[in-house]
Amino acid sequence: MRRETLPPLREDYFELGRHSHFVDVTEPEVRRVVVELLEAYGFKAEPPFPREDILRTFLPLTVNTEKKVYSCAGNVTCAAAAATRRMVMDLEEFLIVYDRDVKGQNIF
Repeated sequence: MRRETLPPLREDYFELGRHSHFVDVTEPEVRRVVVELLEAYGFKAEPPFPREDILRTFLPLTVNTEKKVYSCAGNVTCAAAAATRRMVMDLEEFLIVYDRDVKGQNIF
């Protein structure tokens, strides 16, 4: 569910053909589940942040479905810039991308 303070996703987002996404997941338990879901499909934590740091922060996850890596926004300024440009998805919006770009791929 989209937080009140997060601007709506831009209307043409799904038409842009993006492979890199910002995902607003702040609850630690939910964040862990999302990361484990990605890892089940071969995603790895992308340096410079180790997996545990990515799980501990409140900053948006970054997920690159082409490179199969995940991380987090580097700092509050990066997260704010992405939100201002209306490029930060909530979890429900990301699950659309997940179903289309990740789950739809053959993992074997």
